[in-house]
Amino acid sequence: MVVAGCCWNGGALGGMQVQCCYRMNSSTGMYETVTAESCLKCPSGCNDLCSPTIDPPITIGCADECKGMTSWGKPQGTLFVSSYQTRCAGTYCEYRCKAGYYGTGKNCSLCTSPGTSAVASTKETDCYITGGSDATGSFEFSGGKCYYN
Repeated sequence: MVVAGCCWNGGALGGMQVQCCYRMNSSTGMYETVTAESCLKCPSGCNDLCSPTIDPPITIGCADECKGMTSWGKPQGTLFVSSYQTRCAGTYCEYRCKAGYYGTGKNCSLCTSPGTSAVASTKETDCYITGGSDATGSFEFSGGKCYYN
């Protein structure tokens, strides 16, 4: 997706804002417009939109974390084991919890041990165990999924 924009001065009258640039919101992975009272007040790194023409036009694309990823996978450039997977959805990164976790976006929690869950589980009741016994040893179960409640 190609997005063009321009920053024009003199628009601060009456509280109007000028468009400075686009920046990625790290929580959502989506690009959002950064505005200011005038081009001169745009944050550093946004001055490219303060020229009357932009050549080449600004291309809004996925962040480095998922750039070029058409299939679900671990975030690129991470130095730790991630609880979520990501992929590029054209102009933004999509997120889902990986197996053994539940939640939304990048906010994934580990199922209580010895439980697990399917990929993209969103709530704790999606976690389950496939066999075992209770703490007293009075009950044993096997051959299916026993979901949390």
